[in-house]
Amino acid sequence: MRSLRAMLSGLESTPLNEWGHFRWHEGQVPAQYTCNRTKEPWLLGFAKKLRTQGVNFEALMAADDARAAAPRCGL
Repeated sequence: MRSLRAMLSGLESTPLNEWGHFRWHEGQVPAQYTCNRTKEPWLLGFAKKLRTQGVNFEALMAADDARAAAPRCGL
């Protein structure tokens, strides 16, 4: 719980950037696990904040350039 509270506090002062944008979902696993056990409502807000600050993978994969075949090296 202390670690998750520290992460929440950090998100408020320093939003996700660089690799954190793409790995935001890794914070949701312990948040959901802890929320299921403790029923603490702030954990849902924490998970939502991670989702809001992170990359929207659904939109990323729906983009035209994500569906185009990547050229192979040397061809």
